[in-house]
Amino acid sequence: MWEKEKISNRLSVGLIALVFIFLSLQFAFFVAKVIEIRKYNKELAAVSSEAGGEPSATGSELSVAGGGGPSTEFGQNQSRKSDGVPSDGALPGGQRKGPQQTGISAVQSKNLSGVVARTFSLEKLPPRPVRKPKPKVELNSADTTALMTLYGIGGYYARKIVEFRERLGGSFASEEQLMDIYGIDSARFVGFADRVYVDTSLIIPLDLYHMPVDSMARHPYIGKYAARGIDRYRRTVDSASFTLDALLENGILQRAYVQRLKMYQ
Repeated sequence: MWEKEKISNRLSVGLIALVFIFLSLQFAFFVAKVIEIRKYNKELAAVSSEAGGEPSATGSELSVAGGGGPSTEFGQNQSRKSDGVPSDGALPGGQRKGPQQTGISAVQSKNLSGVVARTFSLEKLPPRPVRKPKPKVELNSADTTALMTLYGIGGYYARKIVEFRERLGGSFASEEQLMDIYGIDSARFVGFADRVYVDTSLIIPLDLYHMPVDSMARHPYIGKYAARGIDRYRRTVDSASFTLDALLENGILQRAYVQRLKMYQ
């Protein structure tokens, strides 16, 4: 019996504590609402004074009834009609109500004006200028300055392109030959491939039968050892029998290099 009364007392104390906590939370929520409403009234009064007029409700307060949301009253009563003023916002003589008279706050009116101003300014923006395409670069006549205008080609690669062109005998025969330069791979070449071209009239033919050995040794498609083999082979045949296919058949040049050298015949 004593244990039951003890348990009952504890339950009663717990329920009282829960009720007290609930009421405390309600009171805190009510106080927060009141502070928010007063802050809003101060901001509204400040905006009205900046606009050159007095607040529409100097003594008006935002009331909180029954824990509900705030209800705004401008002047004496927003829901009531003003003396002699129709509810549709028209004044005698065909005039319209101002923002405060129609129930639109000065803050809302200011925001709407800003939106209209921004929309109007966007309509007057000048048209975007059309970018002119950059001129193309001819690989057999371009200097390092022109080559540096290509995407991904700085001073270092521009000098390498000119040096490679000189080793080729003074000219490129195809744009793809740029990928034979160390450091210019297909990914880099794609970045500027549409801006380079080769003028075929500027291609300098190669005469390997009369070409000096040191020049052949510097050529990127021949090299030092192949140059010696070409020199020994051309001493055994006449110029009519000396062909690139013959150099391939005799194992002096590789097929890939023979195909590139044929572009200069």
